[in-house]
Amino acid sequence: MTQRPSQRGYILLPVVLALTLVAVAAYLINRDSAMDANIAAGQKQADEARYVAEAGFNHMLWKLRHGNGTYQNMPTTAFGAHSYSATVTPLTGSPVTIVATATMANGATRTLRRDNVTVVACNAPKTIILQPGAEGIDATLNQQQETRNYGGDGNLLVASGASGGGGSMGGGSMGGGSMGGGGGTGSNANALLKFDLSAIPAGATVSSAILNLYLENLSSSTMQVSLYRVTRSWVEGTRSGTGTADGTTWKTYNGSSSWGTDGGDHDATATALTTVNGTPGWYSWDTTALVTGWLTTPASDNGMLLAGPSGGGSGITATFTSSDATGSAAGHKPQLSVTYTGPCN
Repeated sequence: MTQRPSQRGYILLPVVLALTLVAVAAYLINRDSAMDANIAAGQKQADEARYVAEAGFNHMLWKLRHGNGTYQNMPTTAFGAHSYSATVTPLTGSPVTIVATATMANGATRTLRRDNVTVVACNAPKTIILQPGAEGIDATLNQQQETRNYGGDGNLLVASGASGGGGSMGGGSMGGGSMGGGGGTGSNANALLKFDLSAIPAGATVSSAILNLYLENLSSSTMQVSLYRVTRSWVEGTRSGTGTADGTTWKTYNGSSSWGTDGGDHDATATALTTVNGTPGWYSWDTTALVTGWLTTPASDNGMLLAGPSGGGSGITATFTSSDATGSAAGHKPQLSVTYTGPCN
């Protein structure tokens, strides 16, 4: 009987090939893992360099905003184990180009350039003009119609008349006023105004605050109009001298509760005084001290009151445009122009 040759070598060959393939695969996997690790490490270093450069850019922009308008390049500044520096071109004005360079602990560098960067100095004076529409808060306190509300009237009246005088209280033709005149034991009228100051940032320093009112008509050649700080809160109301009062009147601050003094509670001493004449147009009162105080203590803001000369007179009426004016008078509504700086953060 013939014996078949041994096939042991043929059996080992697939095993060797399999082991070889496993070894190659393991090598490739290890190599790819090392490459991935190197790539990840490189990306991390690149990201860190970019973050350091961005820190340099933001630091430079902060210095520009808090400067005096003349800029300087920023020298090397430590940032943890790394550092950054920055340059600015030009050295004044806006916009500018900022180039920030990061230098890493291992000596690698990264540069970040940004053009047309707007620089607004945080301590530069800013002026805001508050001129609300119908949402503005103002009203006339009319002694001749002492229980009527004029919070929705198109006019604001300031009048001074001797007791028993019968001074004219006629509304102006531009604002749509409806305050009728006539005789009586009193012909005085005061105007109340209040502005929303929430657009002015907390901590701002006010350098100027000016109240501007548009005079439509004056029944005499001149009149002194004083401005006072109001000492209690009040309700504007929506009436124009008709219906049940839903806001302040000569007698009340809300239509039902009495003022401490008829005609409105206010400081004894005027904050400002302006003489108006028979020429229609804008007239101004300095309210810087008032606005500064209101921003410091918002709860104290009860607005301002305008009144004619104390002690009466021959019956003089100044007619100003109110926030409820319509038609051609709409652009003449009361304004409060406030100039302030800061705050710098």
